[in-house]
Amino acid sequence: MLISAISLTSASRRNGSKNRAVSQGIEFSNYQYTFINIKKKRSLKKMNLRILMLALMGCAVSLQANASIITYSDKTSFLADTGATAATDIPNGSFGSQLSFSCAAGCQYLAMSDASSDLSGKEMGISGNENFNVTSSGGAMYSFGFDFVEPQFDPYVNATFVDSTFTVSLLNGSTLVDSFTFALPNDIAQFVGVSSDVGFDKVQIRETVGGIENEFFGQFYTSLSSPVSVPAPGTNLLFGIGVVAIAVSRAIKSSNNVFTNGASLA
Repeated sequence: MLISAISLTSASRRNGSKNRAVSQGIEFSNYQYTFINIKKKRSLKKMNLRILMLALMGCAVSLQANASIITYSDKTSFLADTGATAATDIPNGSFGSQLSFSCAAGCQYLAMSDASSDLSGKEMGISGNENFNVTSSGGAMYSFGFDFVEPQFDPYVNATFVDSTFTVSLLNGSTLVDSFTFALPNDIAQFVGVSSDVGFDKVQIRETVGGIENEFFGQFYTSLSSPVSVPAPGTNLLFGIGVVAIAVSRAIKSSNNVFTNGASLA
Protein backbone atom coordinates (compact mmCIF):
# COMPACT_ATOMS: atom_id res chain seq x y z
CA MET A 1 0.00 0.00 0.00
CA LEU A 2 2.83 2.36 0.78
CA ILE A 3 4.48 1.67 -2.57
CA SER A 4 1.19 2.26 -4.41
CA ALA A 5 0.66 5.56 -2.59
CA ILE A 6 4.17 6.72 -3.50
CA SER A 7 3.62 5.67 -7.14
CA LEU A 8 0.33 7.54 -7.31
CA THR A 9 1.90 10.63 -5.74
CA SER A 10 4.80 10.57 -8.22
CA ALA A 11 2.43 10.05 -11.14
CA SER A 12 0.26 12.91 -9.90
CA ARG A 13 3.29 15.19 -9.65
CA ARG A 14 4.39 14.22 -13.16
CA ASN A 15 0.91 14.87 -14.54
CA GLY A 16 0.73 18.18 -12.69
CA SER A 17 4.09 19.22 -14.09
CA LYS A 18 2.95 18.25 -17.56
CA ASN A 19 -0.30 20.20 -17.17
CA ARG A 20 1.59 23.27 -15.95
CA ALA A 21 3.99 22.95 -18.88
CA VAL A 22 1.13 22.72 -21.37
CA SER A 23 -0.69 25.69 -19.81
CA GLN A 24 2.50 27.77 -20.18
CA GLY A 25 2.79 26.82 -23.83
CA ILE A 26 5.92 24.64 -23.33
CA GLU A 27 6.35 21.25 -24.94
CA PHE A 28 9.15 18.96 -23.65
CA SER A 29 10.81 16.51 -26.03
CA ASN A 30 14.26 14.96 -25.44
CA TYR A 31 15.20 17.79 -23.06
CA GLN A 32 14.55 20.37 -25.80
CA TYR A 33 11.59 22.70 -25.85
CA THR A 34 9.94 25.14 -28.21
CA PHE A 35 7.73 28.02 -27.29
CA ILE A 36 4.49 27.25 -29.12
CA ASN A 37 2.80 30.58 -28.44
CA ILE A 38 5.87 32.52 -29.61
CA LYS A 39 6.03 30.39 -32.74
CA LYS A 40 2.41 31.18 -33.57
CA LYS A 41 2.95 34.90 -33.00
CA ARG A 42 6.02 34.92 -35.22
CA SER A 43 4.17 32.98 -37.89
CA LEU A 44 1.44 35.63 -37.85
CA LYS A 45 4.09 38.35 -37.93
CA LYS A 46 5.68 36.81 -41.03
CA MET A 47 2.26 36.60 -42.69
CA ASN A 48 1.56 40.27 -41.93
CA LEU A 49 4.95 41.28 -43.31
CA ARG A 50 4.28 39.39 -46.53
CA ILE A 51 0.87 41.08 -46.89
CA LEU A 52 2.50 44.48 -46.30
CA MET A 53 5.15 43.80 -48.94
CA LEU A 54 2.53 42.76 -51.51
CA ALA A 55 0.51 45.90 -50.76
CA LEU A 56 3.58 48.10 -51.25
CA MET A 57 4.39 46.38 -54.53
CA GLY A 58 0.80 46.94 -55.66
CA CYS A 59 1.11 50.65 -54.85
CA ALA A 60 4.30 50.84 -56.92
CA VAL A 61 2.62 49.20 -59.92
CA SER A 62 -0.36 51.53 -59.62
CA LEU A 63 1.85 54.62 -59.46
CA GLN A 64 3.84 53.55 -62.50
CA ALA A 65 0.67 52.96 -64.50
CA ASN A 66 -0.58 56.53 -63.77
CA ALA A 67 2.73 58.28 -64.49
CA SER A 68 2.98 57.89 -68.27
CA ILE A 69 2.29 61.46 -69.49
CA ILE A 70 3.53 65.00 -69.06
CA THR A 71 1.62 68.10 -70.15
CA TYR A 72 2.89 71.34 -71.65
CA SER A 73 1.67 74.92 -71.80
CA ASP A 74 4.81 76.19 -73.54
CA LYS A 75 4.91 75.32 -77.25
CA THR A 76 8.64 75.88 -77.65
CA SER A 77 9.48 73.38 -74.92
CA PHE A 78 6.93 70.90 -76.27
CA LEU A 79 8.38 70.97 -79.79
CA ALA A 80 11.96 70.75 -78.53
CA ASP A 81 11.27 67.87 -76.14
CA THR A 82 9.10 65.76 -78.42
CA GLY A 83 10.19 66.58 -81.96
CA ALA A 84 6.53 67.14 -82.85
CA THR A 85 5.68 68.90 -86.11
CA ALA A 86 2.56 70.47 -87.62
CA ALA A 87 -0.01 67.79 -88.45
CA THR A 88 -2.60 70.08 -90.04
CA ASP A 89 -2.67 73.26 -92.11
CA ILE A 90 -5.62 74.85 -90.33
CA PRO A 91 -4.15 78.41 -90.49
CA ASN A 92 -4.38 78.09 -94.28
CA GLY A 93 -7.83 76.47 -94.21
CA SER A 94 -6.94 72.75 -94.52
CA PHE A 95 -7.23 69.86 -92.08
CA GLY A 96 -4.59 67.93 -94.01
CA SER A 97 -4.38 64.15 -94.15
CA GLN A 98 -2.51 63.16 -90.97
CA LEU A 99 -5.44 63.72 -88.62
CA SER A 100 -9.19 63.31 -89.00
CA PHE A 101 -11.71 65.30 -86.95
CA SER A 102 -15.24 64.31 -85.98
CA CYS A 103 -18.01 65.68 -83.78
CA ALA A 104 -19.01 64.07 -80.49
CA ALA A 105 -22.19 64.55 -78.42
CA GLY A 106 -23.31 68.20 -78.32
CA CYS A 107 -21.20 69.19 -81.32
CA GLN A 108 -23.13 70.05 -84.50
CA TYR A 109 -20.32 70.63 -86.99
CA LEU A 110 -16.71 71.81 -87.34
CA ALA A 111 -15.81 74.85 -89.45
CA MET A 112 -12.77 76.97 -90.25
CA SER A 113 -12.72 80.78 -90.34
CA ASP A 114 -10.51 83.69 -89.41
CA ALA A 115 -12.63 84.85 -86.48
CA SER A 116 -10.02 85.39 -83.76
CA SER A 117 -7.24 87.96 -83.89
CA ASP A 118 -5.39 86.05 -81.15
CA LEU A 119 -4.39 83.14 -83.43
CA SER A 120 -2.50 83.48 -86.69
CA GLY A 121 -4.51 82.71 -89.82
CA LYS A 122 -7.67 80.65 -89.69
CA GLU A 123 -8.81 78.51 -86.77
CA MET A 124 -11.26 75.68 -86.22
CA GLY A 125 -14.55 76.54 -84.52
CA ILE A 126 -17.32 74.25 -83.35
CA SER A 127 -21.03 74.86 -83.57
CA GLY A 128 -22.50 73.75 -80.25
CA ASN A 129 -20.42 72.35 -77.42
CA GLU A 130 -16.72 71.91 -78.10
CA ASN A 131 -16.76 68.10 -78.01
CA PHE A 132 -14.84 66.35 -80.76
CA ASN A 133 -12.46 63.51 -81.59
CA VAL A 134 -9.10 63.54 -83.34
CA THR A 135 -7.82 60.31 -84.93
CA SER A 136 -4.38 59.65 -86.34
CA SER A 137 -4.23 58.18 -89.85
CA GLY A 138 -0.51 57.46 -89.61
CA GLY A 139 -0.34 55.16 -86.61
CA ALA A 140 0.28 55.65 -82.90
CA MET A 141 1.05 59.14 -81.64
CA TYR A 142 3.31 59.82 -78.67
CA SER A 143 2.90 63.60 -78.59
CA PHE A 144 -0.09 65.79 -79.34
CA GLY A 145 -0.68 69.53 -79.03
CA PHE A 146 -2.67 72.48 -80.36
CA ASP A 147 -2.99 76.26 -80.30
CA PHE A 148 -6.09 77.47 -78.47
CA VAL A 149 -7.94 80.60 -77.42
CA GLU A 150 -11.11 81.14 -75.40
CA PRO A 151 -12.67 84.55 -76.12
CA GLN A 152 -14.41 86.35 -73.27
CA PHE A 153 -14.59 90.03 -74.25
CA ASP A 154 -14.18 89.32 -77.95
CA PRO A 155 -17.14 90.08 -80.26
CA TYR A 156 -16.85 86.53 -81.62
CA VAL A 157 -17.68 84.93 -78.27
CA ASN A 158 -21.12 84.53 -79.93
CA ALA A 159 -23.11 83.63 -76.78
CA THR A 160 -23.23 84.20 -73.03
CA PHE A 161 -19.71 83.59 -71.77
CA VAL A 162 -19.06 80.57 -69.53
CA ASP A 163 -15.49 79.94 -68.43
CA SER A 164 -14.69 76.50 -69.86
CA THR A 165 -12.86 73.45 -68.57
CA PHE A 166 -11.79 70.72 -70.97
CA THR A 167 -10.85 67.07 -70.51
CA VAL A 168 -8.41 65.52 -72.97
CA SER A 169 -8.37 61.70 -73.11
CA LEU A 170 -5.72 59.68 -74.95
CA LEU A 171 -6.86 56.30 -76.26
CA ASN A 172 -5.16 53.36 -77.91
CA GLY A 173 -8.05 51.74 -79.73
CA SER A 174 -10.72 51.61 -77.04
CA THR A 175 -8.20 51.51 -74.17
CA LEU A 176 -7.69 54.67 -72.15
CA VAL A 177 -3.98 55.52 -71.92
CA ASP A 178 -4.40 58.59 -69.70
CA SER A 179 -6.28 61.90 -69.47
CA PHE A 180 -5.87 65.42 -68.15
CA THR A 181 -7.91 68.64 -67.84
CA PHE A 182 -7.16 72.24 -68.67
CA ALA A 183 -8.77 75.64 -68.01
CA LEU A 184 -6.74 78.55 -69.38
CA PRO A 185 -6.78 82.37 -69.19
CA ASN A 186 -9.08 83.99 -71.75
CA ASP A 187 -8.55 86.37 -74.67
CA ILE A 188 -4.95 85.36 -75.25
CA ALA A 189 -3.35 82.66 -77.39
CA GLN A 190 -2.56 79.51 -75.39
CA PHE A 191 -0.94 76.15 -76.08
CA VAL A 192 -1.96 72.71 -74.83
CA GLY A 193 0.39 69.76 -75.31
CA VAL A 194 0.96 66.27 -73.96
CA SER A 195 3.68 63.64 -74.32
CA SER A 196 3.25 59.96 -73.47
CA ASP A 197 5.53 56.95 -73.21
CA VAL A 198 2.59 54.81 -74.39
CA GLY A 199 1.30 55.26 -77.92
CA PHE A 200 -2.26 56.43 -78.63
CA ASP A 201 -4.16 56.74 -81.90
CA LYS A 202 -7.17 58.76 -80.81
CA VAL A 203 -7.75 61.90 -78.73
CA GLN A 204 -11.10 62.86 -77.23
CA ILE A 205 -11.56 66.54 -76.34
CA ARG A 206 -14.60 67.27 -74.17
CA GLU A 207 -15.88 70.57 -72.77
CA THR A 208 -16.82 69.31 -69.32
CA VAL A 209 -17.68 72.82 -68.07
CA GLY A 210 -18.95 75.48 -70.45
CA GLY A 211 -21.64 76.35 -72.97
CA ILE A 212 -22.17 76.89 -76.67
CA GLU A 213 -20.09 80.09 -76.80
CA ASN A 214 -17.01 79.94 -79.02
CA GLU A 215 -13.54 78.60 -78.35
CA PHE A 216 -11.06 78.36 -81.22
CA PHE A 217 -8.47 75.74 -82.10
CA GLY A 218 -5.51 76.61 -84.31
CA GLN A 219 -2.66 74.46 -85.56
CA PHE A 220 -2.33 70.86 -84.32
CA TYR A 221 1.02 69.15 -83.73
CA THR A 222 1.94 65.47 -83.35
CA SER A 223 4.90 63.13 -83.12
CA LEU A 224 4.79 59.46 -84.05
CA SER A 225 8.12 58.76 -82.33
CA SER A 226 8.38 57.65 -78.72
CA PRO A 227 10.15 60.28 -76.59
CA VAL A 228 13.56 59.37 -75.19
CA SER A 229 12.17 59.63 -71.68
CA VAL A 230 9.04 60.93 -70.02
CA PRO A 231 9.70 62.17 -66.46
CA ALA A 232 7.51 60.11 -64.15
CA PRO A 233 5.99 61.97 -61.17
CA GLY A 234 6.52 60.14 -57.92
CA THR A 235 9.85 58.53 -58.87
CA ASN A 236 11.28 59.22 -55.42
CA LEU A 237 8.17 57.73 -53.83
CA LEU A 238 8.54 54.59 -55.92
CA PHE A 239 12.17 54.34 -54.84
CA GLY A 240 11.15 54.67 -51.19
CA ILE A 241 8.53 51.94 -51.58
CA GLY A 242 11.18 49.69 -53.10
CA VAL A 243 13.53 50.27 -50.15
CA VAL A 244 10.76 49.48 -47.68
CA ALA A 245 9.86 46.31 -49.60
CA ILE A 246 13.50 45.14 -49.45
CA ALA A 247 13.65 45.84 -45.71
CA VAL A 248 10.43 43.90 -45.17
CA SER A 249 11.82 40.97 -47.17
CA ARG A 250 14.96 40.90 -45.04
CA ALA A 251 12.89 41.03 -41.87
CA ILE A 252 10.97 37.97 -43.04
CA LYS A 253 14.19 36.08 -43.76
CA SER A 254 15.75 36.99 -40.42
CA SER A 255 12.63 35.79 -38.57
CA ASN A 256 13.23 32.33 -40.07
CA ASN A 257 16.63 32.01 -38.36
CA VAL A 258 15.73 32.40 -34.66
CA PHE A 259 16.78 29.57 -32.29
CA THR A 260 16.03 29.07 -28.61
CA ASN A 261 18.05 26.53 -26.60
CA GLY A 262 18.87 24.58 -29.69
CA ALA A 263 15.26 24.22 -30.86
CA SER A 264 14.37 26.02 -34.11
CA LEU A 265 11.29 28.23 -34.02
CA ALA A 266 10.95 28.33 -37.82
